[in-house]
Amino acid sequence: MVKQSLRILYGVLLLCIASRNPMVAQTAPPSNQPLQIYITASGKDDSPPIPTLSKLKGAIDKHDAQLTSLRAANADKMRFALLVDASNSETNQAASIRETAVQLFQGLLEQGNEGYLLVFNEQVFTSSKPLQLSEVRQALESGVRQAHECVKPCGGSAINDAIAFASQKILNKLGNPETPRRVIILISDGEDNASKINLSEALEIAIREGVSIFSLQTGTSEMGSSEARFAKRFLELASLDTGGQSFRPKRVEEGVSLLLDAIHKQWVLGVVPSQVHDQKMHDLSVKSSEKNVQISAPGRIFLE
Repeated sequence: MVKQSLRILYGVLLLCIASRNPMVAQTAPPSNQPLQIYITASGKDDSPPIPTLSKLKGAIDKHDAQLTSLRAANADKMRFALLVDASNSETNQAASIRETAVQLFQGLLEQGNEGYLLVFNEQVFTSSKPLQLSEVRQALESGVRQAHECVKPCGGSAINDAIAFASQKILNKLGNPETPRRVIILISDGEDNASKINLSEALEIAIREGVSIFSLQTGTSEMGSSEARFAKRFLELASLDTGGQSFRPKRVEEGVSLLLDAIHKQWVLGVVPSQVHDQKMHDLSVKSSEKNVQISAPGRIFLE
C-alpha cells in the first residue's frame, strides 16, 4: 500500500514538472486552430485584385499547410507607425515628403485606427502617444527639427534600426493584444548607411511581432543607377517579406493613393500548420495559381 502511494505521488510530481518544463511544451501536437496572417495581393500596374481562397496554396517549411479562410482585413482596427526618413539624402524633397506624410496619416486614421509618427536619421524621434490629425503636422516638423539638430552629426539613415524600434517598442504583440493588425509605413529613399543591425535581423523582429511593412521610395534621382536599383530592391524585400507592398512613383505625392489602396485592401488568411508549435520561426510560403496575381505574405511564421 505504501509503495503504491509512493508510485502515485511520484507520478503526480512528474506531471507537475512536465507542465513547467518548456521542452515538454515544444513537443505538443499541432493545434487545429488556424493562425491568422495578413497578406497583400497585387496585379498588373500594382492594382489590388481580389484573391480566391481555392486558388491559394500555403506551405510551411515546404510542407503543405491547410488554408481555412480568407477575408478582407479592412474591418480590423489597425495600429500603425509612419516612419519618415529625415536623413540628408531627403533634403531636396523635404516639403513634398512632409505633405505626403500628412496625407497618408489622414487616410490611415479612418475607421478608428491609431497611429504613431517616427522621424529618423541615425536616431529615432517618435511621438509618445497615438496622434490626432491636428497634431501630425506639428509633430512632423518637430521630429525633423530634432533630427537635424542632434548632438552629433546625424546625416546617415538607419532604416533597419527604425523598423526594429517601431516593431519592438510600439507595434509589439504584447503591448497590442486587441489590435492584431499592425502596420509600418516607411517613406525613404531606401539607402541604409547607419543601422546597427542588418535587414534580415530587422525583418525577423517585424515578422515575429506580426508587423507588415508598406514602403514609398523617394529621392532616387540623386542616386547612381546601381544605387537606385539596390535601394529599390531593399524596400521591396522589406515589404514583400512581411506581407506588405512597395511603391516607387515618379513623384512622391503620387504614392499616397497607391499606398492607401494597398493597405485598405489587405487580407486575413487562416493557416493551420502541420508542424508542432515549438516557439520557433518557420519558413512560410503563400502563392496564387491565378494569372497575374502576386501574393505578398510574411516569409516566416512563429509557431507559439
